[in-house]
Amino acid sequence: MSATLLIPAILDVVSGYLGFRIPWYATATLLILFMYAREADANAQRWEGLYAELERRDLERRDKERQLA
Repeated sequence: MSATLLIPAILDVVSGYLGFRIPWYATATLLILFMYAREADANAQRWEGLYAELERRDLERRDKERQLA
């Protein structure tokens, strides 16, 4: 979260150094897009882990079925 909040500060410093100002709505839009991308990535990783767990359980179930047969 703190890294996300550094984005507007970095943009402000860099734009001030280069001699122009970035409007607040542009900074807010970039911040929202960045936060959305991070959340989407976290969700993708969560689903990937869930699918891996389901695949593992399915393989264990198949192994048990083979042993019983």
